[in-house]
Amino acid sequence: MHRRVYLLFSAALFVVAVSACGGNSSTPPTFVVSGLGTPSSSGVYTLAAATQYPLTAKETASGGSPVTPGPLTITFSSAAIGTATGDTVTAGLANATGIIKVVDSKTGLGQNLNVVVLSTHPATAGDTLTLAGTLTHTISRPQPAPSAIAAPTTTTTAVTDTLKIASLDAPFNGSTGLTDNNVVEADASPLQTITTTSDAYTHFVADGSLQQYLGVGYTSGDSNGTQDEVVYGTGAGIFDELPDTNGATFANTAAQTFAELEPDGTTVARTVAATGTYAETDTFVAGSPQAIQTNADLSGSITNLGGLAVNVTYGAPTGTPATIAYNVVYGGSSLAAGTLPSWLPTTKPYTDLSTKTTAQAFPSACAVPSSVGTTGTEIVDVTTRLDTALGTYEKRTQTLFNAPGYGTVCAQLADEIDTYYDYTGQSYALVGGLNLAISSTPIQIDTLAETIGFTSGTINGSSTSRSAAQTRALSTTSATRIVAPLFDRAIQAVYRARRDAALSNISARRAALAKVTVR
Repeated sequence: MHRRVYLLFSAALFVVAVSACGGNSSTPPTFVVSGLGTPSSSGVYTLAAATQYPLTAKETASGGSPVTPGPLTITFSSAAIGTATGDTVTAGLANATGIIKVVDSKTGLGQNLNVVVLSTHPATAGDTLTLAGTLTHTISRPQPAPSAIAAPTTTTTAVTDTLKIASLDAPFNGSTGLTDNNVVEADASPLQTITTTSDAYTHFVADGSLQQYLGVGYTSGDSNGTQDEVVYGTGAGIFDELPDTNGATFANTAAQTFAELEPDGTTVARTVAATGTYAETDTFVAGSPQAIQTNADLSGSITNLGGLAVNVTYGAPTGTPATIAYNVVYGGSSLAAGTLPSWLPTTKPYTDLSTKTTAQAFPSACAVPSSVGTTGTEIVDVTTRLDTALGTYEKRTQTLFNAPGYGTVCAQLADEIDTYYDYTGQSYALVGGLNLAISSTPIQIDTLAETIGFTSGTINGSSTSRSAAQTRALSTTSATRIVAPLFDRAIQAVYRARRDAALSNISARRAALAKVTVR
């Protein structure tokens, strides 16, 4: 008597069947794995990055009798496809294709599963692409002023971003193995074109069953000579959490350190607590360092305003209805003191919440190629920021649309910054002759709106464009990774103007202080 071994292959299946030779042939054994969903017509299973897939198997012996499978042994033709723990497969984080081989460790029967992993955060070193769009900045000053803007003014800036994955093993701030997302942005407005070069450093970190996509920080420098560095603190810099789940939410803290060097030699050092309160020191080429402080009780202060011996304090709101006490002091004497109705719209210096919605339609403004698809995962991040020293309240909504296999194909920003304390000297209610106006209603409102979308690029060595047929799993890699610092750039510009206003008109302040001294 001898034995014959049958090997049965298909695109997705191999079985080893053993039967006795003789007049009657047996029904071969079967081994079928489920848990990856429904394959395509060509037998390929599509997996979402970082998603877990518990596998089960049904097995029959020769002749068709059921067999209880033993423990499954799961291997991958490429490590990028994913990992296995017990009978559960966790898909990888990047785009990948290959085979998952599942074998019954007891009987040796198995199945080959052809898979493709599509990530919303893919990255390949050397990938380069271009995003383009517009940024509009509208300034309105609701209150009358001697030199105020008569009507809202809007500046439209054409934005072009060239994005490149510079490295997948970059160091930054003591960390290594980071992805360096290099961005060169040109902002062309009617008055000037500013070019900014940024490097944003990111990586994935496991958080229980989730994979957090984290920003460690970024550096940037513009053609005007301003250089910035941001390092995110604990609980901050969370750009995304995988797998994509409809209705999932995640939050960021405000924790970060910010350093800036301006063209005239001025330096800014700011440390922001998780709650959003901060301490900042501005050092000038001439004059005393200026210190800005906000506190948990919602009080705030500026010491050595504009480098002069002028201190401004704002007390915590008290009473019913709440009021805020302010005091402007020079040389130990109060130049102006009083109270104003509290303008604070919240008791929290900082809030942040991101909400994910799957299968959302891409906005037409981004002109996403139809070959990419018409829907993707939407991430809406709503942030509020209250500054009780500079007198500003910001509400920002950042919306990203991520396509599996491509990354972010559309990004939008809607931001409003209301200013209640004006240090520019443009407002009618000057305090102490120091170009300082204090109000319980907005003196100035800055509104920013930006939309950027994928236009073209060289990805995995192949050129593609908005009009090209994109039928493979390409990645607009950097888009997902750098939109946060890109939008920060626009918003930082407004905040820089607010802070710089506290430094401006120093000669007028000195004249006012001289008059006070003469008295």
